[in-house]
Amino acid sequence: MIRLPGRSRTAFKNYIFLGALVIALGSFFYTQSLVRRLEDASKTITKMFAEFYAKMSLPATATSSVETGIFFEQIVMKITFPVIFTDERGVPTAWRNIGISPDVISREELAAVDPENPPRVLERVFNTITKLDSEHEPIPMNFGRRVVGYVHYGESRAVRELRWAPVIQLVVIALFVIVGFLGFKAIRVAEENFIWAGMAKETAHQLGTPISSLLGWLEVLKDSGKRKTKEEIISEMGRDLARLESVTSRFNRIGSPPRFERKDLTGMLSETADYFRLRLPKHGKRIEIVEHHEPIPEVDVDEELFCWAIENLVRNSLDAIRGGSGKIEISAGCLSSEPAVEIRVRDNGRGMSRDEKRRAFMPGYTTKKFGWGLGLPLAKRIIENYHGGRLLIESSQPGKGTCFLIRMRTQGNIR
Repeated sequence: MIRLPGRSRTAFKNYIFLGALVIALGSFFYTQSLVRRLEDASKTITKMFAEFYAKMSLPATATSSVETGIFFEQIVMKITFPVIFTDERGVPTAWRNIGISPDVISREELAAVDPENPPRVLERVFNTITKLDSEHEPIPMNFGRRVVGYVHYGESRAVRELRWAPVIQLVVIALFVIVGFLGFKAIRVAEENFIWAGMAKETAHQLGTPISSLLGWLEVLKDSGKRKTKEEIISEMGRDLARLESVTSRFNRIGSPPRFERKDLTGMLSETADYFRLRLPKHGKRIEIVEHHEPIPEVDVDEELFCWAIENLVRNSLDAIRGGSGKIEISAGCLSSEPAVEIRVRDNGRGMSRDEKRRAFMPGYTTKKFGWGLGLPLAKRIIENYHGGRLLIESSQPGKGTCFLIRMRTQGNIR
């Protein structure tokens, strides 16, 4: 897991907040610009209706009632925004999209309406006129120099919805940010809990081998047969105690800068193989560990961390061999195409399916009953993040085994 410094995390959060703010403001101003353009278009259309209606309303120009009817059916009835046409006295003569049917009163009754004392059926229409005039100034209908009426209009439904769009967008963005923040916080807490539990499990796993070995040597000391000399037993117990010290040091080193030295990798590989060979009987399996090393140049490595990665690969191979016997091969050689060395850890264990290969290096993924899925991800992090190399599964087939490949440059391999 990549951890950013506190200042970088704060800056990252600020960038996210500013980005969301810029998007929200941009959306708001664009929507307002669109609303203004729609209002201008509505005003222009209303003026055209006003001029046309003024001509159609006068007896001198309204050649027939048929033409007037066509005007109302084909033009007025297709208006999409609230509009009320009134005569010069302010009496409504036609309306559309105000929630009141035009059929509530006949044209003859409209012509006889007193604007000072309108009938009850038109009270809502007059109230709507007042409301529309508060939104937009009425447009006069002129015929020459004479005002023959007014057009009172309001905002269309689309404009009203667009006005609310920025508010809705801001609410959605705010909810998204809040949910995202809570989600990231929950994920971070879960990851931290998993890491703590996983590190505790891995610590117990790392300590298990040398402790079990020490208990075994204790039994050997108690055995009167004494198949090994006291000096040999003390030497091996010393190695196990050194391994215990190494385990504690490794966990202390997590997150600290690596300490690189020019080292012979084959020596470290052989030492790791020897350590496991002496302790294989405790697994209850007949497992053979063989080595095939070509002469390779020295490489800049952090010995303690590199050995930890190799041990995790070997331990993974041991766990993969589920039968009564098996074989693990550790080999090292040079790459002819570039200045690099290759290390392979091969076993004839259970192998992996395609899905298992894809998820093998994911933290937390494991096929073991009591595993925590940290060994392979930790090895990959050590090889790639610390040493600038590559760790991958070169081949694996169910029932035939797995081969892990480590590739490290002999020059410029440290990132």
